[in-house]
Amino acid sequence: ALAYPFSDAERAMVEAMPMRSLAGDAEEVRRQIDDLADRAGADEVMVTTFQPEPAERRRAVAALAHAFGLEPRAAGFTPAVPA
Repeated sequence: ALAYPFSDAERAMVEAMPMRSLAGDAEEVRRQIDDLADRAGADEVMVTTFQPEPAERRRAVAALAHAFGLEPRAAGFTPAVPA
């Protein structure tokens, strides 16, 4: 599922979703967050996932943190914010 190639129809469906939902790999979601934050004038965002398994949620948050140039803390879940 992590490497699933979206069809044109699926990508169109995702793009038609309200901007409350973002989908894609970590780099794509980072670009979407950056764009949404720029359009909203936001200086911070809150992220949650739809994965039901805790390990998958941790992996997704860690991948997104890495896409933003952050490294997860030792516990492996909460991204560290650079000073």
